[in-house]
Amino acid sequence: MAATKRLSTRDVDYAQLNNFSSVVLYNNTAPRKKKGKTFQVERIIGRKKEKHSKSMGNGYIELDLDYWRYVTQGKGTPSQHRGHFMFEKNDFDRLPMLPPDWWYYFNVHGEGKKTDFPIKIKPVIGWSPKKHVFDGKKVVPGPRFPIEKLSVSFARLPCNERNLFS
Repeated sequence: MAATKRLSTRDVDYAQLNNFSSVVLYNNTAPRKKKGKTFQVERIIGRKKEKHSKSMGNGYIELDLDYWRYVTQGKGTPSQHRGHFMFEKNDFDRLPMLPPDWWYYFNVHGEGKKTDFPIKIKPVIGWSPKKHVFDGKKVVPGPRFPIEKLSVSFARLPCNERNLFS
């Protein structure tokens, strides 16, 4: 295997440093095109990062699942994703505590964001975080309990008073 020559700091012209890639500077070789499966995976991950934006929202809502089943009984359509259901705006009419403007918000200028329906929701049962307690002699794992919550995914759209209901 041939040894590659590294350039010392005395050999580098710092005015031209931005014109060279690190591969050329340190290996004294021309950069090669990336090929193979590793490059394909990197490209796919790069595309996913490009598509990620603030317009997509997701999160968890802690809610008793018995109450959720009452609210959504006979509503929603099954999603292609296992366990998820798609809900329209009128599927939440059994929640009287929701204000009529719960699905959008405006700033002072009448511009804002609205929820793009349908919303994807999945009921989930998780566990409380692990913690440790002192039992008088030593530290032992503390009790854990189930937490009922909803996994919610939705899209946000820009809106104003003219395109709010379109």
